Amino acid sequence: MKAKYSILSVLAAGAAFLFGCTQDPVTGYDSSVFKVSTAYVQMDTLGGSSKIILNASEDWKLYVRTSYDYKDDKNKTQTVDTLIVPGTTCKPRGIKTAVESWITASPLEGTSGEYEITFTAPANSQYRTQDVRIVGESGSTIITLAQGEDIVKTYKASEAIDLILAGKHSGSPVLVEGIICKIDDISTSYGNATYYISDDGTFKGGYDENDPSKNDGNWLEVYRGYWLDGEKFTKGDEIAVGDVVTIKAVLTLYKGIPETNQNTAEVVKITKSLVAVSPANIEADADGGVVEVAALYTGENLTFDIDSLGVEFLSIVGSYARKDTTFVKIRVDENKDVKPRTGVVSFTSTKPNSKDPKKTDSSTATVTIKQGIHAVKNIAQIAAMFTKDESPFGADFADPAVVTYVSGSNVFLKDETGGIIYYKSKDDTAEYVKGTSISGSFTGRGYLYHALPEITLISGGKRGTAEVPAPAVVTLSELSSNFDKYLSVPVKIEGVTIKGSADGTAKVNIAIIKDEVEMVLRTQNKAIKLTDGKVGDITVIPTVYDTNKQLGIWEEAWFEEAR
Repeated sequence: MKAKYSILSVLAAGAAFLFGCTQDPVTGYDSSVFKVSTAYVQMDTLGGSSKIILNASEDWKLYVRTSYDYKDDKNKTQTVDTLIVPGTTCKPRGIKTAVESWITASPLEGTSGEYEITFTAPANSQYRTQDVRIVGESGSTIITLAQGEDIVKTYKASEAIDLILAGKHSGSPVLVEGIICKIDDISTSYGNATYYISDDGTFKGGYDENDPSKNDGNWLEVYRGYWLDGEKFTKGDEIAVGDVVTIKAVLTLYKGIPETNQNTAEVVKITKSLVAVSPANIEADADGGVVEVAALYTGENLTFDIDSLGVEFLSIVGSYARKDTTFVKIRVDENKDVKPRTGVVSFTSTKPNSKDPKKTDSSTATVTIKQGIHAVKNIAQIAAMFTKDESPFGADFADPAVVTYVSGSNVFLKDETGGIIYYKSKDDTAEYVKGTSISGSFTGRGYLYHALPEITLISGGKRGTAEVPAPAVVTLSELSSNFDKYLSVPVKIEGVTIKGSADGTAKVNIAIIKDEVEMVLRTQNKAIKLTDGKVGDITVIPTVYDTNKQLGIWEEAWFEEAR
């Protein structure tokens, strides 16, 4: 059960009080006022008691969070969150069944100091949870009690990933511990955060939905999770890369990525990192040079190391200290390749464990250095850049790329070296028709779409006009075997046979055959009459629809019947 509180909940709790429930309103949200030994308690299915230790810095009372439905004056069902004293019942006006908690607790209130609180529950075999709130004048905290399923085991991030990828995760929450290795967003508007955890605090590899054998990621995505005890993130700096967290969440697999189900994750425990670095991400240009990282650490030492897995373009060239900050200089070699590259530098700080001198506490923060490439000169170089990750690029076309075809948002570009599809977003307001040319210096982003290179977000460069090149004459066998080479390039195939028919009233898929080679022809722009068995020369444009390699009709002299 996700614990969420708002002004509405507080007012509803007050209304419930008027109807006979015994409680006080929540008056504070500072969770640092109360420290508990654990924020998650697993109750035995046979019933019994469990204990926690509370350290309070102000007077407190203990309530159970529950909810009930009622019909409003418009006969609509409304759900109200309310707080009641454990072991009591509440029967608001208009509610047939009394609201009650399945746990009792002792003590129910106290002053500042240390307390042992005992929770007791009857036997129960079905999974259920109950949120208990400790409330003071300026602060509060939440403890989640669960019964009916054993999730006391805390999984490492890697163990949780293995569970998900093996399909052994369930719809019930589990506990997962890891080190925050990347943060996408901490939203104070929505109160949630998206971040990633791994066993060692590094962010490596990725996941391939279509080919799981390529999975080499070491991270679990915590998707839109909440702060301690299910509270909202309000400051935006509650978590940082390098922090060790234990989360309670439901695990899921989404488009091949192991993650926590949306809005189910909440931080149960956090140990702030002994080291922080700035900046955490560096964009280096293709010429290379020296970049500098500032490392602030609270442990007894600081070590830094370059991830050695094939990263040879980074080297540590010096460091110096100024007050409590160490500055590390990192050399980035020139990138002479046609692909961007990424390297990781790890910063680690350690200190003896305060409870066990034989153990050592350790924190690691990472700096990711992404290096671009020199401006590419043609489409073939662009197409060679991309693997499975979307990547930025810069281009400088002396010889223009020419639009050969337009289909919706897909703009087909060709130069002397090959062709590529440009997916035109709403941010690009330029008009593209056959014969539009792109030249000069521009930037874009590229990726693989259904295993074929595609680009988007072009900005800069010059738009002009140019003559559309005449279609190249190829065999159907050559086209089928070297589809990537002819992508976006108009081609003419001689002597093919139409398989299937179209009466001109609908856009359909048919096939063309020659020498036992068959490919799909998609009449995507207009309804055209076609007769099964017709033989002739056909001019098409190689394209991709869904995951299939297909041929689109090139509108100029697209079919010539055999004579």
